Amino acid sequence: MDGLGTYRCSCPAGYTGNNCQTLLNLCITSLCNNGGTCVQGGRSWRCECPSDWTGLYCDVPMVSCAVAAALKRVSVDQVCQHSGTCINTGNTHQCQCQAGYTGSYCELDVDECASNPCHHAARCQDLQGGYLCQCLAGYQGVSCEYEVDECQSQPCRNGGTCFDLVNRFTCSCPPGTHGLQCEINDDDCAPDAHPSGGPRCFNGGQCIDGIGGYTCSCPPGFAGQHCEGDVNECLSSPCDPKGSLDCVQKTNDYTCKCRHGFTGRHCEAVVDLCQLNPCQNSGTCSVDLNSPLGYVCHCRLGFVGNNCEYNRCGQIRCQNKQVCVETSSGPLCRCPEGPEGARCENMGCANQPCRNGATCLAQPQPPYYQCQCPEHFDGRDCDIYSPPSPRGPKTDCPIPQCAHKADDGVCDMQCNNHECGWDSGDCSLHFPAPWKKCAPERRCWELFNNDMCDEQCNTAECFFDSYECQSRGRTCKYQDYCINHYADRHCDQGCNTEECGWDGLDCSEDTPQRLEATLVIVVLLQPEELLGKLPHFLHKLGTLLRTNLRLKLDPQNRPMLYPYYGREDEEPTRGTSRVRRSLELGKEVVG
Repeated sequence: MDGLGTYRCSCPAGYTGNNCQTLLNLCITSLCNNGGTCVQGGRSWRCECPSDWTGLYCDVPMVSCAVAAALKRVSVDQVCQHSGTCINTGNTHQCQCQAGYTGSYCELDVDECASNPCHHAARCQDLQGGYLCQCLAGYQGVSCEYEVDECQSQPCRNGGTCFDLVNRFTCSCPPGTHGLQCEINDDDCAPDAHPSGGPRCFNGGQCIDGIGGYTCSCPPGFAGQHCEGDVNECLSSPCDPKGSLDCVQKTNDYTCKCRHGFTGRHCEAVVDLCQLNPCQNSGTCSVDLNSPLGYVCHCRLGFVGNNCEYNRCGQIRCQNKQVCVETSSGPLCRCPEGPEGARCENMGCANQPCRNGATCLAQPQPPYYQCQCPEHFDGRDCDIYSPPSPRGPKTDCPIPQCAHKADDGVCDMQCNNHECGWDSGDCSLHFPAPWKKCAPERRCWELFNNDMCDEQCNTAECFFDSYECQSRGRTCKYQDYCINHYADRHCDQGCNTEECGWDGLDCSEDTPQRLEATLVIVVLLQPEELLGKLPHFLHKLGTLLRTNLRLKLDPQNRPMLYPYYGREDEEPTRGTSRVRRSLELGKEVVG
């Protein structure tokens, strides 16, 4: 038995010593009667009796029960004590004792405590046919052999770790807690809990005490661990691009600076500025949302200016002795007639108006010169670059077999080109002419995915040149915040940007009509694991595909998310990919 810096051995019967190393001489106090001899064998002993005697102690005569009763002057059922039963065995007799008694005639009470059955210094109480151990505090069991696990009831609170001791326990408390059972949680939001004494949460954030720490509940417009980040609502471009000049960020808000002719929170409403009669000199006013002033004045012949306030010829100074003449196409400087006019006409090329190495030729009519442009340049002054014309479109497919493979449900990559008719749509979701609306002279299919911005192909009809003209490298400013609040039906303007996935369309007032098509995708995650990461998954996938996605629900409004087992007959042939014409439901499931 363990003690404080020591131990004690409880020896079994027949041994003694500090470590129970000494065998006792059990025959020192011989109990053999009637001339019997004590013989010891290990931890036991026995009596070797004379011929007339038997029994454990040589105290039973070799007679029957009846003779023994007569010798004791008792009845046969009284030969054995304590309700023992006398049985004749051969030429002698024997007593069968009740539990808890022993001896030749059941005269001895068995001491069940003699073998020291009680552990851990428990006190043994001998009972008839048994024993009772009175356990010390901290132990239990019939023989007090089990130590009581005081940690079984999980007494430590707030995440404390319990260590079991004898008749007690101790708790190792996490930071921010104390007490016998870690039941006292320090208020981490208290002013004196922080060394600097400053606020935990900024910008009006609410401090929420936790176990060994705190969290900040940020007001709208702020993010970060301490609400230190001001969400820039202008990043989502909330102002109408046609009607606004700038977006001014405010605390949890923004203001749109409108152009002339626009009003409203987003500068989306048009103001009819023509009602103010801004046009002078009988000019006609019309609303023009694309003009800087929001209106355009159509001036009478001879007047110019935003409001027709200037006389055109009064603002023009003609050179080379030319004079200003009003025409239907505007004021022109013409050479006068006579000798002065001839000298005036010969000065048309004097100012070197032709660009890019063009040749200037004098002309008798305004503007009194003509430019002969070099190759690839155009315009009156040869200042417009005209790229070389692309080679003519091919019309003949070089692979005759493509005509028979078209529209067979199998994508044949060697036929998936412009000359072979894109394999009749077998490689493009059954769109037989994916580039039909893209101008053929641009040949944008040859420039698609070439890691270069081709502006002539940056249109919807030409699939935006595979988005290669968009600025790259931009990341979502509030990445973690926007992912956790993606498509949560609450508009976060700081997340309403392309790189942040447009906040899952939470801020869209005119949400586009959702397509009824189903995107079937296999994800290498367990369904429950994917559900836990669904906002992050949909955000990343939507960014990759440049769209917004939602998990489809079945008629019972349950997510269509199931294990995928695949199909043995779906393995595509070498060099081709199988295109299904419908969703084939069977052993596999889709969602």
